[in-house]
Amino acid sequence: MPFPPLSSAHKDRIQQHLLHGLAVASIAALEGVGKSSVYRIIDNLRAFGSHTAPAPATATATTKRGRPCAISPAARIGLRAFVEGRPGARQDEMRCALLDSFDLAVSQPTISNTLRAMKIGRKRGRREVGGVSASRSKRDLSEESGREGDLITGLCENSP
Repeated sequence: MPFPPLSSAHKDRIQQHLLHGLAVASIAALEGVGKSSVYRIIDNLRAFGSHTAPAPATATATTKRGRPCAISPAARIGLRAFVEGRPGARQDEMRCALLDSFDLAVSQPTISNTLRAMKIGRKRGRREVGGVSASRSKRDLSEESGREGDLITGLCENSP
């Protein structure tokens, strides 16, 4: 039989125990709850800053936890504007645009995943084959950048 939900006062006491540095097992024994309840409160404190997760906006929406997105909402808007302004742009050019505009260095798969999440088709956001466009070789790119290292920084205008 499942336990009833913990009251807010009960969660506050558990939070105070956590702030005083008590172990999870001792908190669970003191408060008469399971260790999983204490761990859930710890998880909520880390994710939301409160012992209770915020209610979702809709019945199907959930609050996202885990690793934050590499591209911020402002950078997404900038990327969308860049793609709308240059529909034939390659993904390496999109990477350079994010680096120049938002000082944000992201990988090609991040660009690809972001375009897919924004529902921008593949024809708009083309990917270079093998990391280099068909008209330029790796040797040409390394000569332009002056070094053998990262090819994308050699392609971007404002990089060192």
